[in-house]
Formats: sequence, C-alpha cells, structure tokens
Amino acid sequence: MTSLNELGQRICILGPSILGKSTLATKLGEKLNVPVCHLDQLAHIPGTNWQRRDEKEFAADQDAILEKGSWIIEGNYSFCMPQRFAKATSLIWVDPNFWGCCFRYISRCLKNDHNRPGRLKDATNEFSFEMINLIIFKYPKIRQRHKAILSRYTFPVLYIHSMKELNRYYTEWGLKR
Repeated sequence: MTSLNELGQRICILGPSILGKSTLATKLGEKLNVPVCHLDQLAHIPGTNWQRRDEKEFAADQDAILEKGSWIIEGNYSFCMPQRFAKATSLIWVDPNFWGCCFRYISRCLKNDHNRPGRLKDATNEFSFEMINLIIFKYPKIRQRHKAILSRYTFPVLYIHSMKELNRYYTEWGLKR
C-alpha cells in the first residue's frame, strides 16, 4: 500500500465526477498541512448553474497555484494537465465503475449538501442530465485521453479501482471521515 510520504507535497487527484475526489483532497490537505485546490471552483463562476470561466483565466489561476511549494489539486480538465503534471510529485487516480458513479451523483444531488468539499459557492443547480451523459458515455473516451497524457510523465501513480479500496486508504492514512 502506498504511504503518504511516497505521495510528496504536490499531489494531483483525477477521476470521473462524483467519486469523492474533493473530499479526499480536503482530508489529505488537512493531514499533510498542504493547501488544496478544487479545479471545479476555479473553472466555474460562483453563483451560477456551473457556468464556465474563460479557459485562459482559469489556466492562469491554476498556474499561480502550481508555483507554490506544495499543493493538492483535484479535478480533471485535460487542457491544463501538462502544466500540473510537470510539477506534480504524484497522482491519485480514483476510477471505479461508472454505475457506482451514477448512483453517487444522484445521491449527492438529492442530499444537496451546501458544505460539501468542492461544491461551487452558491451554485444554483446540482443535477444535470449532461453530467449523467458524461459519466456513462463520455468518460470512457476521456479516460483514454488522460492515460495518453499521463504516459509522458514518470511520477508515481496510485490507481484506486473501487470505493472499497479508497476506504482502505482512508484507514491506512488515518484520514478522518
């Protein structure tokens, strides 16, 4: 099992939506005393129905975070992965089956927890059929694109293939739930 020390101080967390990347990043940040960035919060305008910001502004904000000595950045956004990966000490890829993702997404929308890590401040809507479409139909292609980008880098990659496995890491790393 990968230890926290092996991850280093600049950690990327990838995976499809709704897998707990934001919560994992938050808990790791607390444990390691490392600042956390949720890319969805950088990529979208607060108080909207997840309206995207200008890509150049978003990328510039991410690049400013990358200049810091330590960080945990969770989220995908393929167009700016190369900048992230060039500075990362490790990557955690949470990637369980897509049916579990759909169930977690619908459950999260029904709970509508305003204190959920990674939630867009004052978001006007949590549910969209586009997100279901992304999880079921688009993410398999996105996964292949991410693998191709990742193949250019040599930092350690921790693949987590199930929520059960993710829970084992929570226990092993002493992360609070």
